[in-house]
Amino acid sequence: MPASGGQPSPSNAPMVQGTPQAGGVPVIRSIPAPDNISGGQAASHYPAASAASPSGFTQASPHVQPHTMHPSLQTTPQSQPIRYLPQQQSYAAPQHTFSSGVKLTGHLSRRAVLLGLAGGAAVVATGGIAWVTLSKRGQGPSYPSVSQGTVVYAYSGHSRKIRALAWSPDGNRIATASDDYTAHAWDAISGRNAAIYRGHSSYVEGVAWSPDNSRIVSGSADGTAQIWDATNGSHVYTYHGHTEWVNRVSWSPDGKRIVSCDQSGVGGQVVTVQVWEVDSGNTLVVNRGHTNGVYAVAWSPDGTRIASAGYDGIMQVWDASSGKSIATYTGNNVFLFGLSWSPDSKRIAIGSSDTTVLILDAGSGSVLLTYNGHTGWVADVAWAPDGTRVAAGSYDHTVHIFKPDTGERLYTYAKQAGHIDAIGWSPNSQLIASGDDEGGSVSGNVQVWGAG
Repeated sequence: MPASGGQPSPSNAPMVQGTPQAGGVPVIRSIPAPDNISGGQAASHYPAASAASPSGFTQASPHVQPHTMHPSLQTTPQSQPIRYLPQQQSYAAPQHTFSSGVKLTGHLSRRAVLLGLAGGAAVVATGGIAWVTLSKRGQGPSYPSVSQGTVVYAYSGHSRKIRALAWSPDGNRIATASDDYTAHAWDAISGRNAAIYRGHSSYVEGVAWSPDNSRIVSGSADGTAQIWDATNGSHVYTYHGHTEWVNRVSWSPDGKRIVSCDQSGVGGQVVTVQVWEVDSGNTLVVNRGHTNGVYAVAWSPDGTRIASAGYDGIMQVWDASSGKSIATYTGNNVFLFGLSWSPDSKRIAIGSSDTTVLILDAGSGSVLLTYNGHTGWVADVAWAPDGTRVAAGSYDHTVHIFKPDTGERLYTYAKQAGHIDAIGWSPNSQLIASGDDEGGSVSGNVQVWGAG
């Protein structure tokens, strides 16, 4: 892997983001760098890089609280290493009853919770307990059997808004991206073994796992996409092909390529979606078909196409190898946000600033269904791996699960205080992780809960 690759290094132009007003016309506003957060103090447009190890990796310490437990069950100090339980070994917690009315410590107050144990987890519910087993990493997890909407775990390791999240393909871990300039990777059920990557010098906007679970790529407002080792957190490679704020990233199913998208920091400057080679860093395809910032990008499950969408209200499907356009959808004065392919690569779900979720035909771009259940911007969507449901996270503080064939709403999850900006399904379609901004406070929160 070379030390650098792609196009010249990004410029120092200030990064901006569009917000809609009446008629959907974007108003450009500067986004100031936050002060006193991980990543350093404000300097110029962005804070200086943090004083991390040469690898850009910092292991969670007692001063970083990646998760919150009830004091009676904190049997292992956070400063000590956490060992995985042998497969099929299980534990049970003492009987406790928690409800949304019980006040707990930290970010778990006002929530129904399940308590993480050292290397394991116990489902705590009224009238008893449930057994949980955690498998060794690489063998696939054994998730707790929980009812729909039951919170399995709440992760509060970030100090700012959650921008994106992704489950590892094996389902063992979750990667999260935040405005606190860091990306985290942590055990999906217990929140343990949190690795904090500090290689970026500005907001981290996107994360994606390699198909073999070994690496993570993160995109940032610092204009770079960076690959890092998911096991030890060491920096692997920095891609400098973009000259602007990198919003989202997606790894190809074959593991050989990554697609990343950007938004312009200067009015009128061309925005791009770029496909680049993992091993060499060479830029393979540059798509310049969008006229405003590209907010979402995703590789089709069959590996042949890429879908991109953004602030210009356009969704494009194009050939991943040649860049040739295949299908286009154009919205009416809207911003398009998170998008997700159906497992069979035939349909695309996409969220919009007009509060709807669209189900589009991936071959033609035509609208197959419009879901109208939300009352706020739909910032992210995720298609269940089993193909039967779509989850949508909104600025109305809820996640809706609905049938993509009929639009029938199956469930509304409303246990988070902030705007929902990121959601994702576990690989077995049993659990959902959703990330918020905690109602505008400086803390970002991720909840893992039963999808039903």
